Amino acid sequence: MTAGFQPAANTCGGGLPVHNITQGTNYSTIQAAVSAANANDVIVADAGTYPENVTISTPLSLRGANYGVSCPGGRGPESTINGTLGTNTATIAVQSDGVTIDGFTITNALGSYGISDNGRSNLDVEHNIITNVGNNSNGSGSSWGVYHEVGNSNNSSGITISNNCINNIRGGANTSLTGAAGKANNGSGGGVLVASTNATKTVSGLVINSNVITQITASTVAFSDGGKGAYGMNLNVGAAGPGSISSASGSPSIAARSM
Repeated sequence: MTAGFQPAANTCGGGLPVHNITQGTNYSTIQAAVSAANANDVIVADAGTYPENVTISTPLSLRGANYGVSCPGGRGPESTINGTLGTNTATIAVQSDGVTIDGFTITNALGSYGISDNGRSNLDVEHNIITNVGNNSNGSGSSWGVYHEVGNSNNSSGITISNNCINNIRGGANTSLTGAAGKANNGSGGGVLVASTNATKTVSGLVINSNVITQITASTVAFSDGGKGAYGMNLNVGAAGPGSISSASGSPSIAARSM
């Protein structure tokens, strides 16, 4: 069993907690299962706590113990992935088209993103609790629950971010800095970001639907000392370049802004 892995009671029976149900193989960590996967495999993580950062470079479906179960309410024990790295890291970094992430709790207390990708297509993020993201004591830069970066290499399409609970996202900040240093260091906080100011490519088929977004914070000092904004959702593509969002849809998410 993985050092640091904490299984929920009566879930994995002392065996390996992560299962490739397409191949019938079992692994001690989510990353090990993902790294060994073939295209379009289905990987299931038992309820428990996984202290790791995961990079997905193969089209696959990654399912937690609450696969298909909306939040809040009605969920059982969680498959929790706790990112362990620092600023500018994501707990789950998606580097492939055709990825589904469904049914997890995802945290990243010292990092910057719960889930991030750059210009990928056919990304489905659903039924997750994304919480406790961002270092607002001695961190830096922006923090987001889900970040789809619209890139300069590929157009992206088929992005679905739905039925997630996103909360306690804190813009990166260093409380010891003021003035120009604080302004340069600190970052915004937000639930969902689809953006790149300098993007040259287009995103289409964007669906952001029925997410519950609360407790979004950023530094409240004066703007001149590093105060930043807090956002439920931010769609900002091509403000300084030709990139754009060509089609998007969704019903209103429940979003509360806190600063």
